[in-house]
Amino acid sequence: MKNKLLSTALVISGLLLSAAGYAEPVYAVGSYDVGREEMPSLLMAESNDNGITWNNGLTNKQKTGGVLFSSSCSSDSCVAVGGQNTKKGAIIPVIYHKNKSDKNWQLTKFEGQSSMSFFVKAYCQDNNCYAIGMNVDTMSQTLASSSDEGRNWAFVKKIDDKPIAQVLKKVEADHMACNTSFCIVIGNKKNEKIEKASFPIILTTGKDNQWSTRSLKLSDEVVLNSVACDEEFCMLVGTKNDSEPFIATTNDEGKNWHFPITMANGKLNEMSCSDKVCLAVGTFEDTESAERRPLLLKSTDSGNTWQSQASVFDNDIITKYPNINVESVNCHHQRCVIVGSYENETKNDAPFLMISHDAAQTWEFPEEIYNQYPKDFTEGKLSTIVCSDNACTAAGSHEFSERYGSDALFIVLDTNSGLWSYSEINKENMPQNYKSSNVFSIAR
Repeated sequence: MKNKLLSTALVISGLLLSAAGYAEPVYAVGSYDVGREEMPSLLMAESNDNGITWNNGLTNKQKTGGVLFSSSCSSDSCVAVGGQNTKKGAIIPVIYHKNKSDKNWQLTKFEGQSSMSFFVKAYCQDNNCYAIGMNVDTMSQTLASSSDEGRNWAFVKKIDDKPIAQVLKKVEADHMACNTSFCIVIGNKKNEKIEKASFPIILTTGKDNQWSTRSLKLSDEVVLNSVACDEEFCMLVGTKNDSEPFIATTNDEGKNWHFPITMANGKLNEMSCSDKVCLAVGTFEDTESAERRPLLLKSTDSGNTWQSQASVFDNDIITKYPNINVESVNCHHQRCVIVGSYENETKNDAPFLMISHDAAQTWEFPEEIYNQYPKDFTEGKLSTIVCSDNACTAAGSHEFSERYGSDALFIVLDTNSGLWSYSEINKENMPQNYKSSNVFSIAR
């Protein structure tokens, strides 16, 4: 069970870019392989040039089996969360924390929770940080919070005055966002009455830190995939009835909902908001060619109305290459970037990226992304992207023609030149037993 858990965990990790300036570090967290038969180890890679070169961020005493799933920063400090192996064979939740001015990460272990539990998502805003986790023994999710930027933590014990293990049993929740008034955690819960069906679960908390469940009050089957907030509203995206794009908005902690779109074809995977501009991205099936095409919706009024950006994709990249998967989107002020994969001439997946410098009014498809692959590249994808005032870093994975397995792949935007370039983790800067690593999820 543990081997299976951590093998699956190889494809889940986090990339974090602090936003204060070009020289501030980027943190790539996840796991790295040490050999085919051995358990993976925690990955904490640091870059001081926005992802062009990478170094090991943990000391020798901190190297251990496990995986870091997610990371996040507030204004002054950063956290990374995941699961770690113990000498007794258990897996325990862990949180790494450090002030941005510190050199070393401080480790907090949560022993005695169960024989197998771990955190899957970190989220920080202002002084508050949250960690969403999973207790495999009880098949329920956990939730921890910190009011001092991640230094000290306490588990949430009740939701709606009921034990949290009861409320979150058989729930998969790993997305969260906050605005100035409230926070929302979203997920999906298995429907005990209908096989393979699920229904959305939504948790909200206000300034009192008392958590409650909320309902969309819909008869349709809805799967939630992402959540984002602007200053006043929070917005959820997903899929309705297995084939229809879905968006819901609220400004009162989920007590009331607005459903602003009606579309018949597509799935929304991710969303991002910045400076009152929100983007929701996903894919739809072309009814004529049966190929996957990008789906992009834009709102400039806190999610009240949405416009399709279909004309954006009338270009050579989109028309030449079929079956595009859109994985992630990130907006930072006027700059928005969308990443994923597309099927190239050799029928392999290749990195897909598009960027806007004017709040999603116009878009570019950088030629250097599509024409200059890394050495020995056979296939790969981008799964996460984050931008600051001065740089963007995208992360994903790629496979090699002459080496075993896959490894982390990064693409970095130099805002001075406006050019993107590929980069990898240099093994010489990592632990001696480092073979390859995986970096797929993102937080900032």
